[in-house]
Amino acid sequence: MLTKEQAIEHMLSGGKVTHSYFMEDEWMTMVNPKLILFQDGVEINPDDFWSIRIDGWESGYSIVNKP
Repeated sequence: MLTKEQAIEHMLSGGKVTHSYFMEDEWMTMVNPKLILFQDGVEINPDDFWSIRIDGWESGYSIVNKP
């Protein structure tokens, strides 16, 4: 399991992560420091994403190895 900080680092390097709260096929990555991209094509500003995710979101991330 990764922490939030580790997950962000992995996403910024082009990797994908999932979270224990996500469904099995859900993942996210960061296109750049100002944009999170989800598997369904939805894009969101990281500040907006993290602002409502407090309890339970500091850890629980895993690397997604699927293409």
